[in-house]
Amino acid sequence: MRCDDVRRYLSAYVDGELSDLLQEAVENHVKSCHACAKELERLVRVVEQTQDAVTELLAPEAFTASVMERVRAASRTQWVRAWWSALWLRRRLITLSAMSVFLICAVTYHVRMTHLEWSVSPLTTTLLAPKSFAWNSVGAARVITRHYQTGEPMPGTKVYLAALRSDGKEFSLWRGRTDARGMVEAKFTLPPSLEGAAQLVAYAEDDRVARDITVERQAKILLTTDKPLYQPGQTVHIRTLSLLCPSLKPAEGATMTIEIEDAKQNKVFKQETKVSEWGIAAADFQLADEVNLGVYKVKVTLEWENGGVGETENGRTGRKVVLSRSPTLSFSHSCRCRA
Repeated sequence: MRCDDVRRYLSAYVDGELSDLLQEAVENHVKSCHACAKELERLVRVVEQTQDAVTELLAPEAFTASVMERVRAASRTQWVRAWWSALWLRRRLITLSAMSVFLICAVTYHVRMTHLEWSVSPLTTTLLAPKSFAWNSVGAARVITRHYQTGEPMPGTKVYLAALRSDGKEFSLWRGRTDARGMVEAKFTLPPSLEGAAQLVAYAEDDRVARDITVERQAKILLTTDKPLYQPGQTVHIRTLSLLCPSLKPAEGATMTIEIEDAKQNKVFKQETKVSEWGIAAADFQLADEVNLGVYKVKVTLEWENGGVGETENGRTGRKVVLSRSPTLSFSHSCRCRA
């Protein structure tokens, strides 16, 4: 729900006239939009001040008793005259009360409409961006601004792009103005400290639009062994090359876990090592003299402190890539052991 839509419902929201679905949508938007929250606070303040200004006009407690006493004591003519006088006084009080309420309602309506007219932004903003970005890479987004009534492009509009981390910290990404088509093609570099779930926020003048994104590390791993065929008692030399995507820089400092399973899927080796500044990690596995013969599987897992990227497996019959939400990247390699 956009800001201009929410602000049309603020008056009904204060009066409790919205349905449960609309009320929940307005509350969720106000929590994430500072401008709309400020407008709601001002509207509530106006209503409270108006309610405080309304005073109920009541006749004195002894008024009725006094009138009835005089009526009973007077003659029939005087009784009728007093009765009409009391009735006229009541009608006058009711008329004055009704006029006061009408005047207060008119002032309240005028104030609300004036505030609404001042606060509605003429812009409607659209943010187009991918749902996921590679960590510490160059990203791009498109922002389109149009007039909310005519739909015409809004050239020259100030646009500010920022990334909002899950802990509330904001990172400035891009500033500029829209072109003659009312849009901008923004390119920016994501900061290294931005990782995981976040929001990409676009500010166009007084309008604000946000999109949920995920910033994750991605890498390519080359896994090799010194040869494909081994005999019992020999040493398997394992070597990996890890490069970050899309920059292809070495994944320096990441933790590489190397695991080996024998032909009966028994885990016979596991070693953790840090990736070097060149993206290299290596390990040696000494085969026993008596081992299970068959195809062994070597699996490597690349992990970072703040998350990782998925899984990759390479078996005897071909290669398959399995996308996963786990914070690791794994690559498997098969080799055969003969007597």
